[in-house]
Amino acid sequence: MARKRKTPGARKASPSKRTKKVIAAGAAGVNGVEPETLGVWAAEFIGVETVPEDPGCGLLNSIHPLFGCQNFPGVFWAPLQRPARLATKMLGAAVLKPLLRTALRGQPTHLQRTYGRNRKYVYAAATIATPVTRAAILDVEQALIDLAPMIRFQISDTVDSWATTPDLTWATPGHRHFSNGVGSRIRHARSLYDALGDAASTEVIGRNALDWPQLRLLEFDFAVVMVHEVFHAFFNARLGSANWEPFFGNATIAETGFEAESRLFGGHICPLYNEPDDAQHEIHPYRFLGHPDEGQGPLSAARGIMVMWEWPERGVVDAYTDQQTIDCHRSLLPKLDLAWRLPLSYFAQVFTTAF
Repeated sequence: MARKRKTPGARKASPSKRTKKVIAAGAAGVNGVEPETLGVWAAEFIGVETVPEDPGCGLLNSIHPLFGCQNFPGVFWAPLQRPARLATKMLGAAVLKPLLRTALRGQPTHLQRTYGRNRKYVYAAATIATPVTRAAILDVEQALIDLAPMIRFQISDTVDSWATTPDLTWATPGHRHFSNGVGSRIRHARSLYDALGDAASTEVIGRNALDWPQLRLLEFDFAVVMVHEVFHAFFNARLGSANWEPFFGNATIAETGFEAESRLFGGHICPLYNEPDDAQHEIHPYRFLGHPDEGQGPLSAARGIMVMWEWPERGVVDAYTDQQTIDCHRSLLPKLDLAWRLPLSYFAQVFTTAF
């Protein structure tokens, strides 16, 4: 079964009217104005951000075998080097170790009936929070190395974002860590790969400068999604299929990719767009500094406002309602999602060794 990560940038998706209202409320609703009366795209929330010169990329770390060029057969890999370095650092984050350890060695505590009347395993929250020993960390790290030859990334014209599906082509039955030995094919939309290549090229905008906001945002998204999909591949290899992905603790949704994202960032980060048929859907929220004699500089090609949604995000949970959510948990979600705009400096800092 395919696992898709909601990536608005891939298909220029837009939030629902419900979501747009809460964004407006976040911008001006504090003054007592009803969200319904606000025009979200006129709100200060989406004001254009003037960005400084490109701070450069300070990532010099080695690349994990999972994200190496050998796992992108037939793909021009050069534009993916920085995303691969960043994905390596993300995957090595301490906050993900308990989750990976639980997925690798933990035992579910009970079964939970989902909204779609399926039954999913549940790992108790106490199990996930258990301190991870050095030996356990080494076990997890070796498992990730062993997973590398079991996956392949592909550029595809048949998906609009990313999708991971089990594939026996790279199966390794009887493996010490992955006895079921089911490999994974991870497909990525060609449109986003082409956009990344364009942003990383020597083409210039404005006054002889790369469009670094567009480049960094695309690289960041690639890195996050690679980590997200590797978690699905991990369950394909561990349990024979990602269909068996469990709930972790009191989670509302059984979707380990988003579980990993929420632990890394505290929420779901993605671009926010207006309605697709609206001309302002093409909003460009970043402007370069202009030459003193030229006034304002050119706009970046980056579209959409980068925001962090509180987690669990109802928009994501609703997309997985049929088989992967718990009804009693869904009823506790807020009616409106909240989001916080992230300045470009947030994304620039992750491309440093100190991140």
